[in-house]
Amino acid sequence: MTDPGARRTQLTGVALLAPTAAALLAGAVTWATAHEPGKTTTTTAGVPSTRPSTADAEQQRRIREVAQLRDQVASLREELDGLPKPSAATTARRPSPARTSKPAARKPARTTPPPVQATTGAS
Repeated sequence: MTDPGARRTQLTGVALLAPTAAALLAGAVTWATAHEPGKTTTTTAGVPSTRPSTADAEQQRRIREVAQLRDQVASLREELDGLPKPSAATTARRPSPARTSKPAARKPARTTPPPVQATTGAS
């Protein structure tokens, strides 16, 4: 720690790195001031694309799918309207056969506690 040679090596490394870091910072600041944030540097030709983008194709597919589903719902509603209305006798609640049978016999409650493991004390 008190060796002057080691101290000189550290100072030499700092002396070499300090100008490099300063130059890197200056270059980054210069670039940042020359460019507006959010502005793209690429330009596109004025000719519009004749092919639809994948997002547009996906949106058109979803619109068609929603229209098909609306048609399907309308046809199912018409089908339900054509069915006879249920009478009060058919809608009355009847007990299910499973509930009319006797409940299963329950296990008797455990009277003794479970055994405890001697080393850890866990049951």
